[in-house]
Amino acid sequence: MSKKLVIAIVVLLAVLLVYTFTRREAVRTLGEVGWQVPASPGMDALELRHGDRAVVFRKEGELWQQAEPKVAKASALQLGKAEKLFAAGIVADLVSSPGADFKALGLIGDEVLHIKAFAGGDEIASFAVGNEITIEGTYVRRTWVLPEGSDVAYRVYAQSEGLDLGEVLKRDLRDWRERRIVMMDRAALDKIEVVLGDQATVLARAPVAEGEDPGTTQAWQMVQPELRKVDTNRTLAMVNALTNLNVEGFADDLTAESAGLVPPYGTCTAHAGAESVRLLFGAEAPAALDGSWEAGARYVMLDGQPQIYVLRQASVETLLPSVLALQDRALLQLEIPHLVRVDLPGLTLEVADDGTWLATEEGERYPANPNKVMGLLNALARLRAIDFVDVAPAEVAVVEDVGYVVGIHLREGAQHRLFLGATAAGEGDYVYARLDDGPVAKISSWAAAQIRLEPGALRAEAVVTP
Repeated sequence: MSKKLVIAIVVLLAVLLVYTFTRREAVRTLGEVGWQVPASPGMDALELRHGDRAVVFRKEGELWQQAEPKVAKASALQLGKAEKLFAAGIVADLVSSPGADFKALGLIGDEVLHIKAFAGGDEIASFAVGNEITIEGTYVRRTWVLPEGSDVAYRVYAQSEGLDLGEVLKRDLRDWRERRIVMMDRAALDKIEVVLGDQATVLARAPVAEGEDPGTTQAWQMVQPELRKVDTNRTLAMVNALTNLNVEGFADDLTAESAGLVPPYGTCTAHAGAESVRLLFGAEAPAALDGSWEAGARYVMLDGQPQIYVLRQASVETLLPSVLALQDRALLQLEIPHLVRVDLPGLTLEVADDGTWLATEEGERYPANPNKVMGLLNALARLRAIDFVDVAPAEVAVVEDVGYVVGIHLREGAQHRLFLGATAAGEGDYVYARLDDGPVAKISSWAAAQIRLEPGALRAEAVVTP
C-alpha cells in the first residue's frame, strides 16, 4: 500500500471521528424515560404563549373564558378537550439526548406554542409543544415537548383514549377563542332584516306546516321594499349562516369607531319569535398576514357586545345581500299549456282549439313549425336570470320602441311584456332582458336566440337561400 493512500485513509478516519463526536444528536433512547404530567382532574387555568402573544383562560364554575389580555368567550369545545387531556395525564416514551437539536424537533422559534396548566393555583405542567410525528410502520402519533428548564425533550402522548395530544394543543391562539358568534334556531327563525346604505330589505317566513322543513324557501318571501319572490339559493344561504356563523379572527386592538362600526356599513337582524340578534358590519379588514382571511373581509360585532371580530368576504356577502341579489332568478314561472298567445315583432303566434299553434305574419295565417314553436315556448316558460344589474333600462335597450319586445298572453287572462336588449358589454354569452317593469336582468344568449325570432322563422317548411 502506498504511503499517500495510507495518509488519505488516516485523514478520512479522522474526519469521520470528528463529525461523529461533534455533531448534535437529535434523538436517542435512554432507557427509563421518567417524565410525565400526572393526571390532574382539577385543571382550572391555562396559559398559552405564542411568540409575543399570550392569553390566559380560566374556568369559572362550569364555564371557561378568556381572562387575559381581555375578557372574552372561550371555545368550550377546545378547552374541554384540553381539560380532558390533563385530567388523564401525559406520559413520554422517548427522550432526546442533552443538547439535542431542539430546533429540528420544532421546539425553538417564535412560532412555538408554550403552555402552562394550573389546578387550584398550583402549576401542574409547563412545556413547549413541538413537532408531531408518526411512528414508522404504524399509525401511532406522538408529539415532542420541551419542559421548562429542561435540557432534554420528550416524545409524549395523551393518556386519554381518543385524544391526539398534538391535535389538541398545537393550535393557533384564536382557535381557543369562541369563533361561533350566532346560532339561531332554524325552526324558529321567521324574519331577516338587512340594511345596506339607504336600502332596507325584509324577508319574512310564513308559519311552517307540520312536517315542513323550515329551511326551505317556499315559505320565505321579500316583504320590503315590496312583495317579491326570493332566490332559493341566496335565501337558504342566509338561513344557514344565521344558524351557525363562525368568524375568522378577533380585532382586540380596535374600537368600534376605528373598525368603522359607528355608524355601521350595514346591519343584519335575525328574528326568532321574541328573540333577535343584530349584526353590525364595519370597514374592510386588511388581509391577514398568515392567510386566515383575504381582502374583502369586514369587521363585525354583535349589537350590545364589545367584542370586534373579522368575518370573511363570502359570509359578509351572504348576510348583506342587495335587493337584486335576493330577487328570484325565475323570470317567468309558468306551464306551457297556460300560454295562449305570443306577440313577436312582425309575428303573432296563437294556439288553436286542437292544440296546434298558428302563426300570423303580414296578414297571412299558417301552421307554425312545431319544433321552432316548442323552442320558443320552452325558453319563455323556463326563462331565468343569470344575474340582475343596477342599470337604467334605456341604457341597455330594454324599453318600449327600442329593444325586441315580446307580448305574452296566458289562459287566465294575465299578460306580460318581455324586453330583450343589448348584449352585455364584454360578455358575449349574456343579453340584457327585463320583464314588465322589473329589474334589468342578464339572460343567456342561447335563451335570447330561442325567443328573438325573425319573420318567416316559424314557417313549417324553411326556405333555403343559396
